[in-house]
Amino acid sequence: MTSRFRTIASLAVSLAVMAGVRVRSQDQPKPEPSQRRETTGTKKDVEKRLKAEEKPQTVTPLDGIVRTLNQAQPFQQAAVSPDGTKVAWVEILTGKDGARGGGSAIYVKNLKTSNPPQRITAGVAGSVHAEGNVAWSLDSRQIAFLSDAIKKDQLQLYVASVRGGAPRKLTEVTGFLDTPGWSPDGKTLAVLFTQNATRASGPLQAETPETGEIKDVFFEQRLALVNVATGGLRQISPADTYIYEYDWSPDGTQLAVTAAPGNGDSNWYVAELYTLDPATGLMKAIYKPSLQIARPAWSKPRRRCTTTCPPRA
Repeated sequence: MTSRFRTIASLAVSLAVMAGVRVRSQDQPKPEPSQRRETTGTKKDVEKRLKAEEKPQTVTPLDGIVRTLNQAQPFQQAAVSPDGTKVAWVEILTGKDGARGGGSAIYVKNLKTSNPPQRITAGVAGSVHAEGNVAWSLDSRQIAFLSDAIKKDQLQLYVASVRGGAPRKLTEVTGFLDTPGWSPDGKTLAVLFTQNATRASGPLQAETPETGEIKDVFFEQRLALVNVATGGLRQISPADTYIYEYDWSPDGTQLAVTAAPGNGDSNWYVAELYTLDPATGLMKAIYKPSLQIARPAWSKPRRRCTTTCPPRA
């Protein structure tokens, strides 16, 4: 009797569980016909149907602004010739979507003619390189610039005539070059040079990842002079001093520099103003600011040197 009762009870429980599962499955909402995805047909047919079912993205006014900004031509630099008759500029090369491709191009336009701008490049026609940092000679006949046309990411110094012809390569260095500048007599080019540097100089640049034995090693950016006729390069500033910026005096006998000893990335905010003798490399401190300084510039005639300082709080 007991065995029969247990059998009947077990059967009743099983029927109740099955009935509950069936009820729950019937209670769940069924997808609308429009929400059911058809998965039959070829792979191409299925992908086409799935794409058609995707909801269109909402376009906001901000999206239109961003699209317009991406379509604008970005410029890296512009420089008017000393005689005011020409202008040189550096365009950052971009793709159709506005993304930067890593290259830049130099153009020169004669403002007195209707001729189209002339591209100046150290590479072959149609090639893309990192080219820029243009500097006019004081007679407005030549342009100095930097280019990695020979080896990617290794800039070299070039000089080109605005009348045409292939640019002339002046340097063959390993390291980082920046900010070429003509001497008043046009015979020498000053340039900031970080020998054997593994990255671009500056406190805002990303550090090179350190591997192996970690050492406190840094590279000094020094001021170098390049002979325009021969291409000979000599570093004139002290090896333990970081040069940030410079300017030639109008008579070419001195340079004004902002500089600091030691690690240039760490001492940017305590740089002082110096004069530098291009013949001997002797530096003389002339101003120790309480705040950061930048952009030294000589007055004409050569009697004073000024810098840019931030306003006091």
